[in-house]
Amino acid sequence: MNELKVEKADFKDLEKGTGVLFEAFLNEGFTSFIFDFSKKNTKKYLFRAFLLRTKLNYFAGEQILLAKKNGKIAGICFLKRNLKIPRGLFLRTIFPDFFLILPLLFKFRFGNLIPGLKSLKLTVNIEEPYLTLEAIGVGKDYQGQGIGKILLNKTHEMAEGDPAIKGVYLFTADKKNKDIYEHFGYDIVEEKKEKGITAYHMFRTTSLRLDSDLNS
Repeated sequence: MNELKVEKADFKDLEKGTGVLFEAFLNEGFTSFIFDFSKKNTKKYLFRAFLLRTKLNYFAGEQILLAKKNGKIAGICFLKRNLKIPRGLFLRTIFPDFFLILPLLFKFRFGNLIPGLKSLKLTVNIEEPYLTLEAIGVGKDYQGQGIGKILLNKTHEMAEGDPAIKGVYLFTADKKNKDIYEHFGYDIVEEKKEKGITAYHMFRTTSLRLDSDLNS
């Protein structure tokens, strides 16, 4: 039996789901550019940072989608509307986890930090509201089974299902991923070239918006 289900994450799924995302992003262009994995315990502290981000997204009410195969987490997707988490809940979430990730400050490739952060900054305007595909990852044992495509299609389905949403935004520092996203209808809205890194800021306009533009 190879049943695959896509569902919203429960709190109990967050740590395992974050583990899937973390492993998928270790070799991602931006992550490997910013963090020095030759330093001791970089992975440990970075995983804690990933988990804290997951918890903040969850408590803010953002969409965290899981692809489960035979009940096991095969893939994960973060889809954001930049919702605000209440201040009290924010503080309860980051403490004491915030102090557990402080050693991560010494695991950066400091020469790459400024160009890396500059590459993230989008300087063109995208019409709001839109969804941000913050991250998508597939477990190493589930590669090549179309799970990333299923999660991506689910993302597009959610965007298309809301007539107010103009499209889906993402960025990637991997040319291979850039080519994949172009295949799924994303266009480059800005290409940021900094020292040692190139980031592709991409946007996929919903079909409703495309129809509106064509008929205007």
